[in-house]
Amino acid sequence: MSTVDAWLQSNGLLSYSEQFNAQIDELHDLSAENLHDDQIKNWIKEDIGEKKTIKINKVYNAIKKLQEQFKQESEEKDAAGNTAMKIVKHGFDYNEIFGISDENRIKIIVAKNAQQVARKEKQYYDINVSEAMRDLATCGSLIQLAYASTNGYRCQSKVVRLLSEYGSLVKESYLASSQFVMASMSSLRYHKIALAVLRKKPAKAIYFVSQCSELAGQMATVAGELSEKVGKLEDIAKDALELAVTDKSVTDEERAKVRQAIAEAKAAEKQLEKMTQQLREQHEQVRIDEDRAIEDAKQARQQSFLLSVVKLTVGTVVTATCSTAVSAVSLVKEGMQHVAGIVSTDQKEDEKDADSGGKTVDDRAWLLTQKKYEIQSKLIEQTSELAKTVEELKGFSGKENQLQRALKSIEIAIKTLGKIKVIFSNAKVFWSGVQKNCQQLQQTKGDLDVFVSDADLFCEQIEESIINSGMDWFVLLKVNFFAKEAIHHVDKNIDAILNDLPDESEALQLVAALSGEMTKRLTNEISNLKQIEAAEQ
Repeated sequence: MSTVDAWLQSNGLLSYSEQFNAQIDELHDLSAENLHDDQIKNWIKEDIGEKKTIKINKVYNAIKKLQEQFKQESEEKDAAGNTAMKIVKHGFDYNEIFGISDENRIKIIVAKNAQQVARKEKQYYDINVSEAMRDLATCGSLIQLAYASTNGYRCQSKVVRLLSEYGSLVKESYLASSQFVMASMSSLRYHKIALAVLRKKPAKAIYFVSQCSELAGQMATVAGELSEKVGKLEDIAKDALELAVTDKSVTDEERAKVRQAIAEAKAAEKQLEKMTQQLREQHEQVRIDEDRAIEDAKQARQQSFLLSVVKLTVGTVVTATCSTAVSAVSLVKEGMQHVAGIVSTDQKEDEKDADSGGKTVDDRAWLLTQKKYEIQSKLIEQTSELAKTVEELKGFSGKENQLQRALKSIEIAIKTLGKIKVIFSNAKVFWSGVQKNCQQLQQTKGDLDVFVSDADLFCEQIEESIINSGMDWFVLLKVNFFAKEAIHHVDKNIDAILNDLPDESEALQLVAALSGEMTKRLTNEISNLKQIEAAEQ
């Protein structure tokens, strides 16, 4: 897909592909220098050939937004000056890492920094959209199997609808993963510019990193929308399963067993969502503690504490995890000690105030650790249950097991969709947290101006924090890129998936291949989760 078509698609204007490609060679042809504001609507009418006012306004707004983007990029380039400077620390070329502008180079640069990427990637297991996209790809085969196995049964009409909605979700997921990749690459560009201007304008550097706020907000919105759409597909699958179990060939015992399995899977999904919500609320309480400490520090104007806040805030632009929250509490307490000089025993007791629910910051840090451990344990349990269900599918490989095979494949699809939904739900919470951290950065920028004369004293620390933040974004770029690749293959072949459906004999062959593939993946996933759990205990 060309750059012009990618832009048109992201703005819902792909139907104008032929007209735009006939008029422009590249997107910069639409810049304000080439197409003035008073010329845009006339150009849309005359050259693009659109006459309807509503559609003209839609195209106009998209072009104006693009022009604003070009303007901002130009301003950033001027502010950065020499963005080609070499930034090499700890053996890593951060100029190369943060300067990615071509998706084709992502794999190459990831391979160069494989060890550091692998170490950081472990903390994002609960928002691994790459895993979610691979699971979504597997759902297509499960629904195909269900279709072939329901031939001659009333529930097949529901499976047909399930297939259709699945096709729509795949296309929307591919577009979403493309947006995730573009946002991650944009954030790296902000970090690169921030490092370039840091020595001369530290406050400006913080400003550029804080611009990731809008990107994070967009990603939170997209993740939330995907979670809702996966939930709707899950509901359709449940309708198909409910109709299937009412068939007279299904015994009462089988019917009760299937319904119980789905109820248990739904309960586990709800429990995971509740636990994630509780974790978010606990993170929010830690954030309130940070804000209170920052306000106290502003009054005292202690430079040493300001450095702690900058390190804390920049360092957590991406890493909204439990371990970060614990270190955040530690930094805030350290900063409070700088402000107050010596913290008395009475003051320490005062940490248990009414606003914090009678808990000290250490209490809340421990609760965050416990909650994250509980979520990991629940994920292992959920994935293990799914693996058992896949094993059961292997037992329905004979012709006499046609409807049972359909029931089991739909059951696995429902459980897999529930797993995907939780990942996207977690991603929404995660990116909302990132957005808030970036917004907090914008407040910190003003405090940096106070100490601009002593910039050399703390630029080294800020540089290290910006690099750490940028590396987190780079790891998320890798995760999002591989997610895009995983779903791209399905998107490219979605017409074949929907139209070239397997017959019963092909379905029998699919059982062995599909169950074998899923068992291998789930076994690896359980192993990885247990390693992460062991490392954090």
